Amino acid sequence: MKPVDCKSGVPIWVITDALLSGCGAWVGQGDTPETARPAALHSRKFTDAQHNYRTSDKEALAIIDALSALNHILRDAEFTIVTDHQPLTRLKGANELSGRRIRWGNLISAYTAKIVYHSGKWNYLADALSRLHEEPDNNPHYAKDPTEEDNDDTTPIYALFSRP
Repeated sequence: MKPVDCKSGVPIWVITDALLSGCGAWVGQGDTPETARPAALHSRKFTDAQHNYRTSDKEALAIIDALSALNHILRDAEFTIVTDHQPLTRLKGANELSGRRIRWGNLISAYTAKIVYHSGKWNYLADALSRLHEEPDNNPHYAKDPTEEDNDDTTPIYALFSRP
């Protein structure tokens, strides 16, 4: 990880993603989002109410949550928000009827930022961060906590290596 230098002139990128159970984001600096070096990571589980949001609202919440969590880095910077949800490119300054969307649009407008779309296939880091809060059965990349006891195998480890 490398700290962001707002005065360097090198573009700053905020890459976000949301899934069913949570959202993830990272901020980095580099000439393109693909070459940016991460400076900070963020992940959060959705509340029960947020679980019921539409996909567009979850993806928008991922942006809002990232701006809030990474505000200490972004407040005085010019940056680009990258999302894999194309309708969000019109979120900033949009005149949506929803009070939530109006609030979110106003919050984004407080930053010197633009929102761009990028296909989600390359966005593995934000995707992984958004998956941290999935249940093990729903997450094919879930790694079992090594401190948890395995109830399926009752054979003590020393028995596997001892001679009869």
